[in-house]
Amino acid sequence: MPDTLNSLKAIALLGSNWVAVDFFLRQDSNISNEVYFEERTPSKHVWSIFVQEAHKYNLRACIKPLKTLIRNIRAGGYSGLLTYCSIFYPIETQKIGFWDDLDFIGMDFYLPLLNITNDGNISSQQDMVQRFSDYFQYFKIWLSNQSSNASSKPVVSTEVEYPSSLAGLAIPSATPPIQCFGNYSANFTLQDMGFKALENNSEVFNETIILW
Repeated sequence: MPDTLNSLKAIALLGSNWVAVDFFLRQDSNISNEVYFEERTPSKHVWSIFVQEAHKYNLRACIKPLKTLIRNIRAGGYSGLLTYCSIFYPIETQKIGFWDDLDFIGMDFYLPLLNITNDGNISSQQDMVQRFSDYFQYFKIWLSNQSSNASSKPVVSTEVEYPSSLAGLAIPSATPPIQCFGNYSANFTLQDMGFKALENNSEVFNETIILW
């Protein structure tokens, strides 16, 4: 918390007017219909301190009313491109209701390529390429059924990561432990296979991929 509060002064000195902070809620599985606070979720008291500190430096706290925010940014004279970084998996990208208001569709892309519960059954390069292809075929069907304004938008990978380990390709969005042993041991061959499989399907992203 002290480091976060200290960073507000530095942000203000850059000439910024707004600040926003993301936080985590926990979900037990991708089919669970419940989310809950965890130990990393800021309490209301912590949020109150953060907002008060931001106001000390004349920073406004953004609560992300996104359609209004997009409209106000454009009305304020900004002439650049805008997107939203959606989590592709399982289906947040397809649930976003304001792609029409943006310039391109952004996807934070963390597609699992391995199943580490199958001992000794490591996917081949072609299997990984096919895994991407299968998902993108599903995505293209969804996109083709959207309004012409949305379906004509370029699609960009705003974030993608494949850590250099067996577990990294099985759960690419997970935070690895400090000591990387076992399934987290370095394996640059697997990492290379993962990125090459993505590259083989990069036309979906209009050849634009931002590595994380």
